[in-house]
Amino acid sequence: MTSRLTKTLLFLALFSLLATGPVAFAQEPLHLRLDQLVESSQIGPLAPLANDAEFLRRAYLDLIGAIPSSAEARTFLDDPSPNKRELLVDRLLASPRFPIHMATQFDVMLMERRPDKHVPTPEWQKYLQAAFEQNKPYDQLAREILSSDGTDPALRPAAKFFLDRDAEPHSSSRDVGRMFFGMDLQCAQCHDHPLIDHYLQADYYGLFAFLNRTEVFTDAAQKKSFLAEKADGDASYKSVFTGDAANTRPQLPGMSEIDEPRFRLGEDYVTAPAPNVRPVPKYSRRAKLAELATNGTNRQFNLNIANRLWALVMGRGLVHPVDLHHPANPPAHPAALELVTNEFVAQKYNMKWLLRELVLTRTYQRSIDPPTDPAPQVAAAAPQVPAVEAELARLKGVADESQKQVTAIRTELKAARTAFEPVEAAWKKTEAAVAEAKKPVDAAAAAVAKSQGEAATKQAGLNTINEAAAKSAEAAKVLPNDKDVAAAVATFTAKQQQLTAELAAIQKTITDQTAAHQAAQAKLVEAYAPADAAYAAAVEARKPVDAAKAKFIEVWNQHKSDALAATIQRKRLDGLQSHLGFGTAIATAAAAQGAIDPAKAELAAAALAVEQQQAEVTKQTVAVTEIEKAMVEATKQLEEAKVQFTTKQGIVQSVAEAISKTDAALQKLPGDAELTLVVQKLKDRQEPLVKEASTFEQAVTVRDTTAKDVASKMAGMKQTLAAATTEMTTRQQTVTAKTNAVNQSIANAQATQAAVVSARGQLVDAWTVAAAVRPLKQLSPEQLGWAVMQATGVLEPQRPGVDAEIEKTIPKAGTANDPAKTLAREIQLESLLHEKNRGNLNVFVSMYGQSAGQPQDDFFATPDQALYVANGGTVVGWAAGGQLAQRIGPLEDPKTLADELYLSILTRRPTDAEITEVTQQLAARTAEKPVVIRDLIWALVTSAEFRFNH
Repeated sequence: MTSRLTKTLLFLALFSLLATGPVAFAQEPLHLRLDQLVESSQIGPLAPLANDAEFLRRAYLDLIGAIPSSAEARTFLDDPSPNKRELLVDRLLASPRFPIHMATQFDVMLMERRPDKHVPTPEWQKYLQAAFEQNKPYDQLAREILSSDGTDPALRPAAKFFLDRDAEPHSSSRDVGRMFFGMDLQCAQCHDHPLIDHYLQADYYGLFAFLNRTEVFTDAAQKKSFLAEKADGDASYKSVFTGDAANTRPQLPGMSEIDEPRFRLGEDYVTAPAPNVRPVPKYSRRAKLAELATNGTNRQFNLNIANRLWALVMGRGLVHPVDLHHPANPPAHPAALELVTNEFVAQKYNMKWLLRELVLTRTYQRSIDPPTDPAPQVAAAAPQVPAVEAELARLKGVADESQKQVTAIRTELKAARTAFEPVEAAWKKTEAAVAEAKKPVDAAAAAVAKSQGEAATKQAGLNTINEAAAKSAEAAKVLPNDKDVAAAVATFTAKQQQLTAELAAIQKTITDQTAAHQAAQAKLVEAYAPADAAYAAAVEARKPVDAAKAKFIEVWNQHKSDALAATIQRKRLDGLQSHLGFGTAIATAAAAQGAIDPAKAELAAAALAVEQQQAEVTKQTVAVTEIEKAMVEATKQLEEAKVQFTTKQGIVQSVAEAISKTDAALQKLPGDAELTLVVQKLKDRQEPLVKEASTFEQAVTVRDTTAKDVASKMAGMKQTLAAATTEMTTRQQTVTAKTNAVNQSIANAQATQAAVVSARGQLVDAWTVAAAVRPLKQLSPEQLGWAVMQATGVLEPQRPGVDAEIEKTIPKAGTANDPAKTLAREIQLESLLHEKNRGNLNVFVSMYGQSAGQPQDDFFATPDQALYVANGGTVVGWAAGGQLAQRIGPLEDPKTLADELYLSILTRRPTDAEITEVTQQLAARTAEKPVVIRDLIWALVTSAEFRFNH
């Protein structure tokens, strides 16, 4: 981070602190200043502080990796002291379990559960544990890990970091970048990072150049492996995307390539490479890495460890993930990270001090339960947006401008490198000539060494023969007539002469070989001069490259600072807009909810209109039915009248015809009395019949008129009924539409409520990132295993036996008046107890740990985990037979039993509902009390509340 952003952040930090009150900046402890920074920069509300039970469990798990006993929990919860949390933190930091837990944390962080290869894990953990027992500064610890070669027995375990990675340069480069600088550069190996604009291939190979000369050397005699290092080995790279290529000297991220001493080939080793000899160069790049990283001036190294220690206790880093520091992933509170980092360095990398300050913050002590009403923050967000948007636009403009400068200087750098290439090639050519000239020197030296070895062997044989010959001569003086002794003297004398001659020949060979070596050495010296001159020329010619590279680094760092400032501002705008979005979601949901009742009222009115219209339709239907009956009756009467009229009219017609025919007959038979009588009678009958027919005809006319009237009325009524039915259909359709409208308004309300839930979830996530709410953090496998054993009472019965073992070497009587010795004894006791339970812990690691060589902080659940706790027998057995079951088994009062049960496992007292549940289970299975207790213990130690650190 360059000066512009650094000054801005420091100004903001100072302003925030001064704005909170008159307390002097320098007099306040770090935890208070951190809280002021974190709280003053919040956009959203702050969660309340965790209650005492939550804080107690959290502090125990974070600082010693275990949970308190029921007695410890009861004592703390019942303590009325206002400073009991601070006192608890100090006790835990002084606990013998603190260094054990921290050793485990750093083991997992640095080795990520890789299988042992060259250094056993217990040795490595013991080394780490000793570091935390001594409160070794982190810079010293990191320096030892980065520089140890394994030859010093005291620091051999520190070499595990590289040895167990087989010193593979790419694996080592990636993990050094991740774990010591907070930058996962893996995807920048073959090109600039495709997803992170500010991770360059040059960053990756700058680290690679520190490590590509390191290798594993196995000493056959000791049957041990050590780290060795070559004196040569360049780092070059070429982008598979752009084709740009470069050679690089070592460089730390964000810094220029370092200047290095040059040693002539043949003069570059303290111990030169040879068969079964570990080479030791005069200049070690890996040692230089350790020095430059840990000398207090490397900002990225300092930021990384400060952020990781924050994450260790807070549940997530200010930069998260912790190995992705880059401008697009800014700290949640930049000024807070600045302050933590600077104070940590000022305190000489004192990890225990920093952990104490972090755990004492209100930020650490926040509850996992988010605030319920962010209305004030939502209301306050809108007025801030215009200014933040304007500032963001300005900062983006600054970042865009500095990006243009980066592009321009990158072109200059590329041109400078191109100009340097011929000079560099010429120098490399002379170095190759030196290498060729050195080959005869090496061959001659090897020949001399071989002959010297042979001479030494011959000389040793000759010395032995000389001693034997002298003794034989003495024996011959004593036994002058003994033939066997005389023969032995002769044999030894002959052997002396033979070996002397052979040794002389070898010495002559050595003389000749030495001369040849001196001649070869002279030619090598002749090759040095042009190489030295070419190197001097290359150094001079490289100055424009170094200048361009230094300028690029300066401009590039400035651009990163500018981009970071813009991203920080964008994150703030995102936060404000999230609050505004939540407010909009709330208003939309309220409006949607408010629309339901009017829609229901309209539906009710429509339904009432349908009901009313149904009555009208029924009325009209009845009327139509009645008129239809009247129509049937009128039609029937009309038809009857027509039949009667037709019949009567037929009779009248018949009579008329009879009269006509009778008159015709009278004309032919005039005066016929009978015919005349018949005609008269017929005529007399005809008149009444005509009158009757006329009456019937009138009846038909009346009834026809009546039928037509009824038909007309019926048509009108049917038309009225059809209109009423049509209106009924219309009103029913209205009801359907209003029903749909009600359903839609309910669906809208549900959708908007879901949007509220989603928006609130996003807010809670943002509050969690901003450390306004405590994140829910799963227990590590080691924490979980130790907590289960502690809760069920598996550990306490082991303590007397472990103590008895310790008593043999460290009697209590000898430590009674010496706090340091007492603590050392307690640490040894806890270490031995830990070691005896390593097998149990390893089972939890195998079940709950991530794959070896991967980050270990992601939560996951598998069927194997469920089967282990349910059917594996171990946890069930601990629940049934542990000290907790034995302790609460005799308790008769269910409330007392529940209190001990919950304090022992969940570090809190049970609620009334939980006491009732325990009471009911005990009452329902009085004859199976041990089984009930086992089931109760098992249920609690396998619960989600137990599985997480909250």
